[in-house]
Amino acid sequence: MKKKRKDHMAINDPSLVQYLHELGIEPIAKRPGEIDYRSPFNDDPSAIMTVYQDSNSFEDIGSGLKGSLCDFACHLFGCSPEELCGDIARLRLYAVGKHAAALG
Repeated sequence: MKKKRKDHMAINDPSLVQYLHELGIEPIAKRPGEIDYRSPFNDDPSAIMTVYQDSNSFEDIGSGLKGSLCDFACHLFGCSPEELCGDIARLRLYAVGKHAAALG
């Protein structure tokens, strides 16, 4: 199991805050090292998800979900880490943004 988490470490390298911005999810409050968002996992408009910048992780109190960028994406899209990585490779999602010029 430990090896599996290590295999998925690279997918967690990008900033979760930047990833949320690219998804069109914008912050509603900021504190040093913490940024709050409306929870994408709960229809209640007062539900909050917090991103901890130091650990690049999230916690959604209302739903009980927490974890890394990979965990966030898996919960949001309803897939496993293996499916998420497969989609990234299959759809060449790694070839966007600043890395696209190097690949194309």
